[in-house]
Amino acid sequence: MSQDNYCQIPFSHLFINTWGGISPCCAHKIDPDKQLNIADDENWLQNWLTSDYLKSVQESFIENKRHVGCTDECWVPEDAGLSSLRTRTANEYKFLGGKRAIQKLITAEIQIGNLCNYGCLMCVPRSSSFILKENLEIGLDKFNNKSHLWRNKPLFKEQYKWSDEEISRLEQLLNLDLRLLTVRGGEPFYNKKLLEIIRKLPSEKASTMMLHIDTNASIWNDNWQEVLEKFKLVRIMFSVDGTDDIYEYIRYPGIWEITKNNILKIIQLKNINPVIHCVVQNLNIKYLDSLIDFAVENNIHINLVTVEQEYLHSKNLTDNDRKIAIENLSKWISTKKYPEYIVIQLQAFLNLIEKSKFDLDRWNEFVEYVTIKDTHRGNSYKKFLN
Repeated sequence: MSQDNYCQIPFSHLFINTWGGISPCCAHKIDPDKQLNIADDENWLQNWLTSDYLKSVQESFIENKRHVGCTDECWVPEDAGLSSLRTRTANEYKFLGGKRAIQKLITAEIQIGNLCNYGCLMCVPRSSSFILKENLEIGLDKFNNKSHLWRNKPLFKEQYKWSDEEISRLEQLLNLDLRLLTVRGGEPFYNKKLLEIIRKLPSEKASTMMLHIDTNASIWNDNWQEVLEKFKLVRIMFSVDGTDDIYEYIRYPGIWEITKNNILKIIQLKNINPVIHCVVQNLNIKYLDSLIDFAVENNIHINLVTVEQEYLHSKNLTDNDRKIAIENLSKWISTKKYPEYIVIQLQAFLNLIEKSKFDLDRWNEFVEYVTIKDTHRGNSYKKFLN
């Protein structure tokens, strides 16, 4: 029996990234020079829906073929036994009413610029103004030739700023009968323009929609609470990769106590469906249990996803750290009595690490990168890795 490679996302969804580029979803890779942009003209939406590129993606799935644009974020993790965006959303599209191989937009994701107050270690300039500013200050723009670091995008601040006209063009999308609107950043709760866009949505429309927001949970206020309360359901995805010191190292300059308290406040809202999105990497693979314990204790679903950059991958460990990671994962699986869905995720990472071998070149690449960041930030990765 052949594997089912079908994906509903290109038929029911579109994604707009921080510089206005349009693609089937956030995980799909398109050459930026060939990508349609919301700034191109006022008919951007129709142009995308009828584009040859989108049709080629849809046709590949109708024919049960793996499209090359989905390789890094879906095919690679799936082949390693891990979850992907495709597998995580398959049932969701059935629930939302997506019809197999029939084009009708019912979900959309928007990223209005890269404005962010955090410099997460695995983040990139296109997603964080903090990272962009820091990289320019410490000379990391010289690493532009490393596509896995910066995707060869020039580090120009203007590239990520949306004009008022571009923002107004979003109305074409928001006027559709969407069942789900996803908002990412940057940091959404740090973006006042985004707050106004969401606020303008009529209450009668919002009351029939689900809103999904990714947040680092560093900010929470009455304005956002008022806006979120008018939606039928709000799925909040907390981007958190650990607790205490490891959290504050990876999600610099975050403070765990502030983030924890904001999460505990937000999940008290009646229409909130919380999820923790943990990016598993070599820095936190030995310490995942504290975050999982926090999620389980507060009845928050947690997704453990693999980091994009190879030099930060959970496989990129010294022999000593690999041994400790294997021991810890094995112990958590056998003794922690976690829900089955968490055990399955931990087992997948355990299998991955057990099969891996030390790669000196990859390790040196990691050390080179984090040492530059550590020197600037006054931190040290050696507190977490030997």
